[in-house]
Amino acid sequence: QVRVASSALSLARRLQSSRILVGLSATQYGDLAVAQAIRMSRDGDTVTGIFVPPLIDEKVFPPAALAAMKERKAKQMKEVFERANKVASDAKGTYSAKAAFEVKELPASENRRRAIVDACTSLKADVLVLGALGAGAVRRGEDKVPFDEQKYQQYYNTVASTPDFAMHNAPCPVFIVRPKGQ
Repeated sequence: QVRVASSALSLARRLQSSRILVGLSATQYGDLAVAQAIRMSRDGDTVTGIFVPPLIDEKVFPPAALAAMKERKAKQMKEVFERANKVASDAKGTYSAKAAFEVKELPASENRRRAIVDACTSLKADVLVLGALGAGAVRRGEDKVPFDEQKYQQYYNTVASTPDFAMHNAPCPVFIVRPKGQ
C-alpha cells in the first residue's frame, strides 16, 4: 500500500500538469482524500472531486417515495459538494496550493465503483485519490439504524470495496488515504 501511494505521488509530481481525481463522500475518509489530493497538487494542476449518486429505479417506488428519495439525493449531493469545497479551501491554505479545485457529479449508476474507474478514462486522470473506507453497506440502512462510526471502523478496518476495485481496474495510479494509525 505504501509503495502504491508513493509511486502515485511521484508520478503526479513528474507530470507537467496533472489531473487529479478524488472520490468524494461525506465521511472523514472523503475529507482526507480531498486534503491529500490538494497536498499532492502543484500550480497548473486540476483537482476534480467526483461523486456518483446512487441510481434510483423510478419503476419500483411509488411517486411519494420517489419524490422523497430525489429530495434526499439532492440534499446529500449538496452536502458532499459543500463539504469537499470547504476541505479543499482549508487544505489550499494549509499547503499553499494553487491548483484549481472543481466538483463534478457523474451520472447516477447502479455500479458506482465502475463509474469512478470509467471517469478516470473519460476525464483523463493522471492519479485517482480515494479514502480507504467509504459509507458502503453500513450506511445504506441509516434511516433505520443510526450510523456508529466506532462500530464501522471495528468491522471494516480494511480497504473498502471501491478503493480495492479501483486499485485493480483503474487506468491510472490509485492513491489510497487512511487516517494515521490505521
